[in-house]
Amino acid sequence: MKRTLAFIAPTILIIAIAVLFLPLFSGAQGEGEEAVVATHNSYIEHGHFEVKGDHEGDFLHVIGVVQVTGAKNIKDVGVEVTFYDSRGERIVAGPVANLLGHSIHEDDVDIFYSLLAPGDKLPFNVVLLDEAASAKVASYKISVKYEVTEQEPYTKLYVLSHRLWSSWGRVRVIGELANTGEQYVSFVSVYVAFYDSAGKIVGTEYYPAPMYILVPGEKIAFATYSAQIEEDVTYELIPICIVRDLVPYKEFKILSHSTHMDEYGDLILEGEVANTGDRDAADVVVAADFYDREGKPLGGYYADIPEIKAGKSSPFTIEFWEIDLAPDAANYTFHVSSSPYTLLETEPTPEAEFVRTTPSLQAASVAVAVGAVVSAGLTAAVSATGLGEQFNAAVSNMKIPDSIKDFLKFYAEETFKHLTGKELEARRRRKTLSGKKLLSLAVSALVLVAVFSYVELNGLPKFLYPTALLSVVPYVLATVVLFFVVREIVASAVAAILSVWCEFRIWLYGLTALVVSGFGFLLPFGSPGRTDYEGKFDLRKAGLIAALKILCDLALMVPFYAFSVLGYKVMGDAGLLIATMYAYYSSFPFKPLEGKTVYTYSKPLWVFLFAGALVLFVSTSLNLLPSTIYLLGGLVAAALFVAFLILARRGEMPLAASD
Repeated sequence: MKRTLAFIAPTILIIAIAVLFLPLFSGAQGEGEEAVVATHNSYIEHGHFEVKGDHEGDFLHVIGVVQVTGAKNIKDVGVEVTFYDSRGERIVAGPVANLLGHSIHEDDVDIFYSLLAPGDKLPFNVVLLDEAASAKVASYKISVKYEVTEQEPYTKLYVLSHRLWSSWGRVRVIGELANTGEQYVSFVSVYVAFYDSAGKIVGTEYYPAPMYILVPGEKIAFATYSAQIEEDVTYELIPICIVRDLVPYKEFKILSHSTHMDEYGDLILEGEVANTGDRDAADVVVAADFYDREGKPLGGYYADIPEIKAGKSSPFTIEFWEIDLAPDAANYTFHVSSSPYTLLETEPTPEAEFVRTTPSLQAASVAVAVGAVVSAGLTAAVSATGLGEQFNAAVSNMKIPDSIKDFLKFYAEETFKHLTGKELEARRRRKTLSGKKLLSLAVSALVLVAVFSYVELNGLPKFLYPTALLSVVPYVLATVVLFFVVREIVASAVAAILSVWCEFRIWLYGLTALVVSGFGFLLPFGSPGRTDYEGKFDLRKAGLIAALKILCDLALMVPFYAFSVLGYKVMGDAGLLIATMYAYYSSFPFKPLEGKTVYTYSKPLWVFLFAGALVLFVSTSLNLLPSTIYLLGGLVAAALFVAFLILARRGEMPLAASD
């Protein structure tokens, strides 16, 4: 029983430490850490909204601007408002909706497509769609939700011109927007925040471009929704978009068009559009940008067509319903777009376009816990209870090939196997590089390529796109091959210098941990293989060899840091993640991992390696520390590796062995 507790207690302790330490380095998700509400205001206004149902009444609006005040980029911003009555009690009512932006999902908190850099702003207008509850609100609290990301916002969406237009106590901003870059962008919007003479925010509105994709070089006229403001105001414009790896279906032709004024003073633009391509187009949008005689934009308006079959045509009617501006319209241009289901895939996107999304704290914690429990923790537990020996004995009696038996067994005892004189002679006659070892390395490499390609592509659906795979898999493959080649060359060199042999083998439980954590939580934590050592061993030699293996993994951060600096982002990110993951995972003090041998040899040395690997792995996983930390950490690891190897060769001990 004591022996069992001696194994199980450290297992639980280390797994708990691995999970609990993660919040100390967290930053993947947040509420107000990287972004804050820079300014806000509130008012009650009558309105009719077809959002989360059909609502009409005098509703409370909370308006404001979110600003990124941290040093990281954020995406998918949501604003949550909690309402309180005069007694300070929370008002539970609703629904509550943010009226601005392209919604990813509508729940208690609306999350919108957005990608912001440090200093960027995003207006919001949260409305409490409950008239009775709106009248009871005495105060409120605003919190900002978002995800931290390494993705860079698109900076080539420019407002070419803009002006304030007011009429009948309402104001809006009219202008022209252009995609001046070389990327295809979607969810294009122009946000505006209005301020009074004292600098107080008094209104927020936006213009959602009707086209699904804005192509490079394309420009559009816009007119934001109007805000009910009668006083003189200033305003701030903020264009927002998301880069897409799709191009629009453009096989449309305007067959005819004409305009006339109706009895209400609206300008009516009628015509016919044809689908000249070979595929059916769903949710077709015919947009028209109107300009006055001087070429000044008056705004963009559009008509929806549910479907146009290939080779067919359809009539359309566009209403320019702003009666104070419609008479000024002298010219117009067309944009025809269709739904995402009709979009075409682009050519393979350059490798640098793909950036691994930082996992959430919860996902990272679970991934580490799952990886540790499935492999090292499970192996240690069954070994301590005797179940491992029973299981291995049962596997040995199976009528299956020895290679499969070796794959299924728990290996928690002979990571370092001491050989006698006759065994040494027999070992010297065996091939150093066997077919079995090559097969194990190949299978491990393929598993790592699949898992890390999935992670770098942020999982589904991009993992299923051929163009995305072709853009990422070659870089991940090069990363894995480089990692394994250098790792095995170094391992073989160390073994030769210290007169021992090492054998790389497939390890079922580490492989399972890697696959489950990688595909399930987008944070791989495990190893598809293990390394067994044979030769003349004492505690000192075994401990130093195990420490050298962990230091080698950390030293490999140096070349992958270089790849990252040179612009090979996938190679840099995947390489740093593999190197730090292997180092941290290997340092766990459970057989068959090297950390167990280091722990037995010298607890201070183990603490140093485990803590260092933990910090670097968490930082790499959650994108926390400056990239130069990996260069410095790798150089320190390389220097310690050389120093330890020299001491081991001389038979000296860098640290005293534990009692």
